Amino acid sequence: MSDDLVAHLETYLGPIRGGWTEDGRGVPLPVPVVWFADAPEPGVVTLATLGLSRHRLPSGQKDVRLERVLSVESRFRSDRLLGALTAVGEEVVARHRPLLRGDVVPMGDGLVAGSPLDTFYIAPPVMLPDAFAVLGATEPPTVFAWMVPITSVEAGLVESRGWRWFEDLLVQQQPNLFDLERGPIEH
Repeated sequence: MSDDLVAHLETYLGPIRGGWTEDGRGVPLPVPVVWFADAPEPGVVTLATLGLSRHRLPSGQKDVRLERVLSVESRFRSDRLLGALTAVGEEVVARHRPLLRGDVVPMGDGLVAGSPLDTFYIAPPVMLPDAFAVLGATEPPTVFAWMVPITSVEAGLVESRGWRWFEDLLVQQQPNLFDLERGPIEH
């Protein structure tokens, strides 16, 4: 794990409050996950991968390194979210392809019991300052992908109308993207 990576995360999210290197059964995680309290705002917890960037991934004309962040209201922090973050990390490593802006990743069940949100939308981490999005101290640079929980219907809209249309809709409606019980956006 890179000291630069830890310093970058803590610069924008505050001190690491805890983390996991194993799942609930004692099986090592392919990529450790850490969490931060009250980041990017009070009452929100952010989980981040810590080491996915060891993998150099091809992306068009250049390679990138990737780490992922997931931010939710603190009341939703759970092992199930850890499992979702881990599953997506395993997929990235297995496919040897980064998640890019506008990608959707179905998770099957809701991210927490009773939640209609069952898919991740990959976006730049706009909830944080622009400088957070890329760690240039690595070669190639490490890009941070925000995993935004959305519904499968919203994922269909991304696929049929495009990510620009979807992000414009998010800007217009301003849904609470940290609330895993939010209703679907209107289109």
